[in-house]
Amino acid sequence: MTFESSFEISGADRPRVMEVIPASYERRQWTPEAKDRIIAESMATRANVADIARRNDMLPQQLYAWRREARERMEAEDGPAFVPGG
Repeated sequence: MTFESSFEISGADRPRVMEVIPASYERRQWTPEAKDRIIAESMATRANVADIARRNDMLPQQLYAWRREARERMEAEDGPAFVPGG
């Protein structure tokens, strides 16, 4: 069996990887209220973060990052949760 490609690989004509960005892609701006609502929904008992992210047209990774940032803000406001004894 032989395989023939439709391009030559030589010097400057070497094929390059091309990144395709959809024309409809634009950075989304979330209101603080919408962001807080989505985070609160994701913190509920037995909440499925992937489903919540999908319903809100976002990636689960973004929602996990928002949750982490919210926890860090809460810890900074409340102070340390554990104070070692001396």
